[in-house]
Amino acid sequence: LRQAGYPIVAWTVNDKPRMLELLGLGINGIISDRPDLLLQAVREFDANGDGMPGDYLDADGLIDGKKFDAQAHRSGRNLRPENTLPSMEAGLDNLMATLETDSGISRDGIPTLGHDPYVEAGKCRRADGAPYTHDNQVLIKDFSAGEIQSTFICDVTFRGPSQLNDRALSPVAVAYAASRGLPDPYVMPTVQQLFDFVNFYVDYYRSGAGSGHADATRRWQNAARVRFNIETKINPRSDRDARGVVY
Repeated sequence: LRQAGYPIVAWTVNDKPRMLELLGLGINGIISDRPDLLLQAVREFDANGDGMPGDYLDADGLIDGKKFDAQAHRSGRNLRPENTLPSMEAGLDNLMATLETDSGISRDGIPTLGHDPYVEAGKCRRADGAPYTHDNQVLIKDFSAGEIQSTFICDVTFRGPSQLNDRALSPVAVAYAASRGLPDPYVMPTVQQLFDFVNFYVDYYRSGAGSGHADATRRWQNAARVRFNIETKINPRSDRDARGVVY
């Protein structure tokens, strides 16, 4: 496939030995739920066999996206609850070349991050503490973006011990949410808020509260050029779920 001119990007690889194996096969990119492990693998990989790893890094120590596309799947869902600002922060903290995410369309026509037609009960809870289960979960398309953000907090952890939702681990998301009047860093963000958040992240580490961080320069420089792989979850068909609800 590569000889025919097609780039090959594997999805989804979360095991570092397998990442290194695929790197050795000359793969063009990897999409991973563990951006921390993917960063380690890229740093350790010796592409030309000269005994000096890091051939896919540029002079600033950042992953060169033109040589290898390291993507944070749902922006690092094995580190933070998926498709949220804290997960985006985890992908950026681990210097991924690309943030991969998903989007649906709210009732008022706003692209909103989410992998599935529903505001899923397995990933989200009601902010008011009322019961929210599979039996009463709602479709993204039936709520406005503002209603979704005022009603639901998507901070449920279920993907193992590496997935954490401690707000202290996501200082940029916390600061961004406060600056924009969002009720919680773990609301379902809109696509525009994702773009705004990345710009906020750049400023946070370039000249803001994070400028004294040991890795501040690489963080803001990488975020300033990060790419976006936004998967649209638009279904033109009238599929129905087990309850007969049309997606």
